[in-house]
Amino acid sequence: MESERGESNLPKSVTTEEATANPLVQQLVGPRIVKVRALAEYFLETIISSLNTVPYGIRWICKQIRVLTKVHFLCFRLHFKKKIKKKIQILAKIP
Repeated sequence: MESERGESNLPKSVTTEEATANPLVQQLVGPRIVKVRALAEYFLETIISSLNTVPYGIRWICKQIRVLTKVHFLCFRLHFKKKIKKKIQILAKIP
């Protein structure tokens, strides 16, 4: 890879679509996506399985953070929802 050889024959500025169409990028990103998904799944499962042991006050604080985050990032979600969804779909196709 580039860090091992100190050089790269890949162009520096490309669109997301061009990058994800590159077999080398797919080879590098694919396993990383699998690892991130597994880690996120483990993280959520751990939280959900211990929900009954978390004090009510902590759950209430988490709920308030969720509500405030949804309100704060509403504009962001509306503006970038289509762009993000398209990029996720492209990345999800990488094995």
